[in-house]
Amino acid sequence: KEQSEQCGVDVQALNPTSSLKDYSISYINRTDVREPKTLIVTGTGAYGGYQKLGEVWYLLDYRYNMNHTIADFEERMVYSSFSFSNYNTVVVYGEMPKVNDSTRKLYKEFEKWLSEGGTLVIYERGYNLLGHLGLPKITRSKENDRYISGVILNASYRKDSPLFWGYDCNELPIFKMSDCTYKLPEEASAVMNYTSAPYLSGYAPQAKKESYAGAPVVATMPHGQGQVVFISEDTNFRSFWFGTSHILTNALFFGDKLK
Repeated sequence: KEQSEQCGVDVQALNPTSSLKDYSISYINRTDVREPKTLIVTGTGAYGGYQKLGEVWYLLDYRYNMNHTIADFEERMVYSSFSFSNYNTVVVYGEMPKVNDSTRKLYKEFEKWLSEGGTLVIYERGYNLLGHLGLPKITRSKENDRYISGVILNASYRKDSPLFWGYDCNELPIFKMSDCTYKLPEEASAVMNYTSAPYLSGYAPQAKKESYAGAPVVATMPHGQGQVVFISEDTNFRSFWFGTSHILTNALFFGDKLK
């Protein structure tokens, strides 16, 4: 109680008899938590990810006061001595450069790190990295002429997934900024999908509203001893859409618990 008052944090007692199938904080409290050692890939070569990676930086640095590393893909990773061994999680937002003479060695080391137990968190256009690492590919539907500048859709999720530990609702509103959807390979499993009637607010043509129904939002895919987490939307949008930012932090703390 004294420490609670000093820190300004409310503390509640846990129920030690809670069932192991109850994915409440009581269950999570009995789970070993790894120390996140996070690398955020940015800079030259990580196309289209500057603003959104800034959102991740703000989330971890200002809101959670968590240690992390931001590395320029070309200057720090490709053209200088770099080791993945210092990290257990890598976050990629932007589209990654193709495999060539400059990047081939790094991508091989990247794949080895992942297969040995790393957690790779990929957002949106970063899905092309899977092909560069020799993993099963995620495919993306073609965008049409009508750009979706913001629509709020409803999504349901699997409560048994560590990515959603701590959530006590059945559905979450997702802020969607594109009109495309994604198709997963057989090796991947969707742990969050848009509902059958997902539209909540904002503008989207009726045909697009229908195409969103059931589409995957968050998926996981094992690779060796490691895990890939694919998040199709910006869950940290402009650092104010807080409801879904917890998905990323769960990936950092519980990525090694994914199956």
